Amino acid sequence: MREKISAEKQEEILPLEQRITGIGIEIVLDAMQAGDIATETDVPDGIVFGLWTMGYGSSLHHLSTSRSKN
Repeated sequence: MREKISAEKQEEILPLEQRITGIGIEIVLDAMQAGDIATETDVPDGIVFGLWTMGYGSSLHHLSTSRSKN
């Protein structure tokens, strides 16, 4: 999908993506420190990436099923 976005727009989006990812990592770290997530299960980056991929995949699936109905 990135190839469809201009270089200028990609430069604008990158720091926003990094910011939102950082917020997600902070939330996971807080949950680990509180004992809500076992610290031996995964590293915070892996958990955030897993959540992102599930959300992204769900969005793509929704788009594809919406288009197939039209």
